[in-house]
Formats: sequence, structure tokens, C-alpha cells
Amino acid sequence: MLVSNFMAYITKEGNGVIRFIENDSVKKVIIPKGDQVPKQVFDLYHGQLSSFKNRHYAIAKWIVKDIRRMGYEFKQMPMSKGIYLPVKVSEGINENFNEGSSRTEKLRLLWNEVERISQKLESIK
Repeated sequence: MLVSNFMAYITKEGNGVIRFIENDSVKKVIIPKGDQVPKQVFDLYHGQLSSFKNRHYAIAKWIVKDIRRMGYEFKQMPMSKGIYLPVKVSEGINENFNEGSSRTEKLRLLWNEVERISQKLESIK
């Protein structure tokens, strides 16, 4: 899989776009202006492009990494195979536990999981 020619830009509508070429086909990651968290990350790094001598590859990598860190995944649009959008993922308790977590962090995650399950049960009733 050959990925090249990264370009990060803002459309006329205000959406952020990361365009790249993968195996001779153009693909895009679209960051909608209505989704505040990913858009703020995009704007933060996009504003620093000139400071990093227009290294679009590095900026795109940091944007994607930070958006994923905030609980988003990039899903391919069903109708357009070359377009990806960030989608918020509800995390389960097992995904958040690791050996480095403190006891307080583990208790907080358990409490959040209990609250999430309780809300689901209430919506079923």
C-alpha cells in the first residue's frame, strides 16, 4: 500500500480536509465544521503549517493521531469509497484498562461503565 501526496486544507464551506493518494486513487478525510472536537484539532495543526515549512504529511499524521486519542475512529462513507469521516466511538471498559492505569483511574472507568449500562437499561424499559 503506497500512500503519498498528503495535503491538508480548508474548503470554502469551512470543513477541514486531508487529501492523500493511496494505490493511485485519491482519498479524503473530511473533518466537518459542525463536529467541534475534531475541527478544533484540525484548526490547531492547520494553523501551524507555515511554522512546519508546509510539511503536510506530519501535520496530517498529528491531526489523525489526536482525533483518535479523543475517542474518534475514521469510518469510510458507504456511498463514497474514498471519503472518511471521524465518528465518536463509545468505549467499553476493557479498551481503557492497561497496566499503567492508577487505581483512581480504574475506579472512574468502572463508574462510567456502570453509568453507561444503567442508561441503556433505562432506555429499554
